[in-house]
Amino acid sequence: MNKLQEVESGSASGDAAPSSRTEQQPQQVAEALALLRQDIRESKQADESVRQSRDTLLIRLDALELRDRDHVTLSKLSNYLNSCLTSDEACSVITSIAPQVLPADVGTLYRISSPGGYLERLASWGDIPSEEKLFALQDCWALRRGRLHWIGDTRNGLLCQHIAGAAESILPYLCIPLIAHSETMGLLFLQRLQLPSNVVEGSAALESKLQLAAALGEAISLALSNLKLRDTLRQQSIRDPLTGLYNRRFLEEYLVHERVRATRKNRPLSVIMLDIDHFKRFNDTFGHDAGDAILRRMGLLLQAMFAGAI
Repeated sequence: MNKLQEVESGSASGDAAPSSRTEQQPQQVAEALALLRQDIRESKQADESVRQSRDTLLIRLDALELRDRDHVTLSKLSNYLNSCLTSDEACSVITSIAPQVLPADVGTLYRISSPGGYLERLASWGDIPSEEKLFALQDCWALRRGRLHWIGDTRNGLLCQHIAGAAESILPYLCIPLIAHSETMGLLFLQRLQLPSNVVEGSAALESKLQLAAALGEAISLALSNLKLRDTLRQQSIRDPLTGLYNRRFLEEYLVHERVRATRKNRPLSVIMLDIDHFKRFNDTFGHDAGDAILRRMGLLLQAMFAGAI
């Protein structure tokens, strides 16, 4: 091989290597771009997953804070109810604080009236009909079963008989039976219960509200039961069991109160004594049962004559 051939051969081999490298560069760039796009997609997916997790945690945190506020309000209600001295005070507390625990468009508190076992309206809030309404225990599924009765879809649910109107026009409602010490005290009726909208699962929010409603019913039931027991014990301590009239203990307490008021207002205070003539002779002649009947009759007569005086 002469020099010219060597030069030509060297030139040919030298030109082949750069051409091969030039052909590989676009393919490497394409692969790099593909990897970059995949990394970007994965990064966006990771960011979206992180955002969704953050939003979910924030929603659950809001739900926990709401539940905590509900229980704080429920504790406040229980504290006030335990401090009430009369049923009227308890009703005022319930109508003031209960709507904060379970917000609803309509709320009604019923109690069992005796005799008869009917439920009568004791307190209410919201758009309540003006007429008085009574219904029997068997008209309410909650009272029949002794547990909460929630109707979210009034077109398909078992409606209570004390709910008036066509199924299409009835709003969702919740009946909370008030039962304490195996005794039915009454019913708390809530219509169109307002559930929180910013929750992850609607069923979880509903279950939480129903648990809160059960706790609310228990607090009200115990308070009404305690007030009833307290009133019964007080009536037994200040009234004569035979005649139903106030006894000496009440007279002593009441006279102290009236004497202070008479002194403050600078008014005279008078006491009238009453005696039944020949009662001992009647009792000895006809017996103690006949004498007790006379005393009961006199008690009813005096209560009718002086009704509202005390």
